[in-house]
Amino acid sequence: MRKLLRSKKAQLFVIEAFIAVSVMLIMVIAIYEVQLATVPPKDQGYTELTYNILEALDQSGLLEEYVIALKSGNSTNIEIVQDNISLAVYSSLPENSDFYFYCKNITSNEVITSSIINILDTEQVNIFTSEYLVTEVNGTFDPYSFYLAVWVVGV
Repeated sequence: MRKLLRSKKAQLFVIEAFIAVSVMLIMVIAIYEVQLATVPPKDQGYTELTYNILEALDQSGLLEEYVIALKSGNSTNIEIVQDNISLAVYSSLPENSDFYFYCKNITSNEVITSSIINILDTEQVNIFTSEYLVTEVNGTFDPYSFYLAVWVVGV
């Protein structure tokens, strides 16, 4: 009788272990399938939007004003123009977006460190960028490139 009871307990243990392993395997497969089925958001016009923002900043004179402020080295003027650029960019972006902006001197091929606005979030998967060239500042040939990166926060 005891042998029969032990045999049934052993069979029950094997069945329970099999069910537990099967459930765990199904859960792992389900998690993997969800990850595969989740498609990152497509470019919903963000690349074009970034270029349009840069073009609007140029047409409003903010980019030229920014270069003049950067050349002067006056931190108060730089901060004022940076605030204006930030307001203009944030007002053009959807609510759940953020941006990174800087200016590069084409002649020296160096990024102007005081021109950097915000921090680039390198953990973001979808970063949409545009570069805009301004060749004339105050009526003289002075090439600068402006770089704008935009991403959707929380995706």
